[in-house]
Amino acid sequence: GSSSPPKGNVHIFFGGPVATSGDWPVEAADVTISGGFPTEQCGTAVASLGDVDGDLIDDLAFSCPWYNPGGGLRGRTVVFFGRSAWGSSYTSDDADASFVGGDQDAYSGQALEGLDLDGDGLNDLVIGSPDWNSGTGRIAIALGSGSSSWDSGTSMDSMNRLYPANNSSHALGGWLGSGDANGDSYDDLLVGAPGFGADKGILALLLGAASPA
Repeated sequence: GSSSPPKGNVHIFFGGPVATSGDWPVEAADVTISGGFPTEQCGTAVASLGDVDGDLIDDLAFSCPWYNPGGGLRGRTVVFFGRSAWGSSYTSDDADASFVGGDQDAYSGQALEGLDLDGDGLNDLVIGSPDWNSGTGRIAIALGSGSSSWDSGTSMDSMNRLYPANNSSHALGGWLGSGDANGDSYDDLLVGAPGFGADKGILALLLGAASPA
């Protein structure tokens, strides 16, 4: 959700044995995470990643596409590791890890997904950046690993896997989804490129494997 100025908020409601019906006002959230940069619009995309750091607690990612580290609105995606005890409020600057758009990214993080692409038991983070390179688009993947391997301020250019579109205006990474598409027990990644074919759009499938291409 947006605040004023539009730094954005992400609200967490803890599960329980009974889920109350009706409206859930944001004021009743168990945890609120606000944007740390005044106009970054955090919460544009939110993903329950599964366990990316191997502590058996699911983790959370959300994007802040209007984050400006200097040099343009490159955007950032932040990761909060799951924990048994949460405070009531945080900012995006408190994240356990963050990934900032590279020199050619704009508004990165418009789509996010968590899946175990390489079948190692740790989920991986996928970030879509459809405005990369003037709308060509790309996706970037951080493979799951122990918590000490996740850093703040990592450039998307340095992530474990980078997949750019091969033609301009494809807007690759505008949508992401996952599941086991071929029954081999590896999660597979579905990637949308809405600008393909003069905006007809296309979906591409990246098959999971022990060593993704």
